[in-house]
Amino acid sequence: MSHAWQYPFYDVVVDVMEQYAEDHPDAYFWFDLFTNNQNEVANKDFDWFCSTFRNGIVDIGQVLLVLSPWDDPKPIKRCWCLFEIFNSLEESEVKFSINLPRAEVAELKSGIIKDAGCVIQALSDIQAEKAEAKSESDKEMIFDVIKKSSGGFPYVNKQVKTGLRSWYIDQLKSLIDKEPDHSTLRMNSAIVMKDFGFFDDALYHWEESLQITQKKLGDNHPDVAASYNNVANMYYERGDLDKAMECYKKSLTIRVKAFGEEHKDVADSYNNIAFVLKHRGDVDKALEYTQKSLSIRLKTLGEDHPDVGASYNNLANVYDDKDDYDNALEYHQKALAIRLKGLGENHPDVAASYNNIANAYQMMGNLDKSLEYYASALAIMQNTLGESHPVVATLLNNIGMLNTQKGDFDKALDYYNRSLTTKLNCFGECHPAVSEAYSNIASLYIEKSDADNAILYSNKALSIKVKLFGYNHPEVADTLENIGLLQGAKQDFEAALENIKKALEIRTNLFGENHPKVAKSQQMIERMNQALANQKASS
Repeated sequence: MSHAWQYPFYDVVVDVMEQYAEDHPDAYFWFDLFTNNQNEVANKDFDWFCSTFRNGIVDIGQVLLVLSPWDDPKPIKRCWCLFEIFNSLEESEVKFSINLPRAEVAELKSGIIKDAGCVIQALSDIQAEKAEAKSESDKEMIFDVIKKSSGGFPYVNKQVKTGLRSWYIDQLKSLIDKEPDHSTLRMNSAIVMKDFGFFDDALYHWEESLQITQKKLGDNHPDVAASYNNVANMYYERGDLDKAMECYKKSLTIRVKAFGEEHKDVADSYNNIAFVLKHRGDVDKALEYTQKSLSIRLKTLGEDHPDVGASYNNLANVYDDKDDYDNALEYHQKALAIRLKGLGENHPDVAASYNNIANAYQMMGNLDKSLEYYASALAIMQNTLGESHPVVATLLNNIGMLNTQKGDFDKALDYYNRSLTTKLNCFGECHPAVSEAYSNIASLYIEKSDADNAILYSNKALSIKVKLFGYNHPEVADTLENIGLLQGAKQDFEAALENIKKALEIRTNLFGENHPKVAKSQQMIERMNQALANQKASS
């Protein structure tokens, strides 16, 4: 057990043992206590720590890392504790586990109820490379050892965060088991589970929260409308647009009945319905509902309200989908003006507007202007959210895409890999954001005419999507089609046809026969059939 001086050793040991005893009532405990005081062995050569000290950890064979506080763990921020963590992780025969004192469990529960985003932020703040030591020379020696290892700091961060993600999910489930009717705890826990890619669990808890709220308040209460909205959000995320639309409409009906037509919650419902319509490809209808939402917000909240800024942003996104980038840019700039005025220069929403403006300029072909806005967005997000936050990863990804468009493939790959690393650290392997990162790296290899690597990364993305969403999902269809196109580029027309036909089947099931993407798949199949016929004729 590594002991960071910031919290009492005795309290930690007793707390951990009590937790273990609750699950193992027949267990006996004994302690063999020995210490290495780093101040007393400071005269030893550092090689002693890398050999004798490390071998001692291996001989024990089990390391328990006790983190406190839960959202700002001190051992990760102290170099000598970090060195012990690193040595345990480097040896495969050492069992490495993580726990927190029970007092921190209570703090976690309180934090989740107040703000579901606190868990992701806590993970983002874990950056081993920022650990400190009383002696600068100690820090230099420890950092040098970690940097020279095969995994380095990214490996340490990843392992700790992986352990913490599992611990957080287990604790949330335990908290819900103890208070199954705590609707807020269920809802916010569902958000955390969704963030970590546990979509089935997230949907289950949102639906349970809905039932609890209905039972307590009746079918027509505004809180029930909010619960329907949360459930719809999850269905939308999973690609089940029909169920998402059904729940959004139920939420809208309750809100109109409770508040009348001109209310901010009604505007929210119109906005969410617009998202589904946009995703279905019905951009004209999406534009209509987005404008309805904007009109209500202008009347009820005033021109300078952040929600009005959000409406302008959403309206701009619809124009993006219509390839009307002049209108898109105009409304993104309106959103930015409101956000600057109300939130200040260094707010994440301002950064989001910079990102969207950058995207519009990118689509219009003004790559230098686009890079300028992306850089502004990235600086704000790094400053406000930290280097390892998922939003920062998204911006790194966007800059990678821009550099791909500029033809600077080496720089693009660097940004994509930085984005991928951050996403893996935050979410783990099986998450939509990680799948997106693999897809974008695949796109880069397409630009480099490297079909083999493009197919490799596309299949990595596909595997994650199927695990998360099931086979009948729009993004699965998109990926299958892309793989088919790559196979076609390699003259493997039979394999290409197989994958594009799978994409067509999924899209027809989801959208019907008249959707633009269904027509696109049919056209591709015709081209591949012709190419295959020509290939056979020539052979």
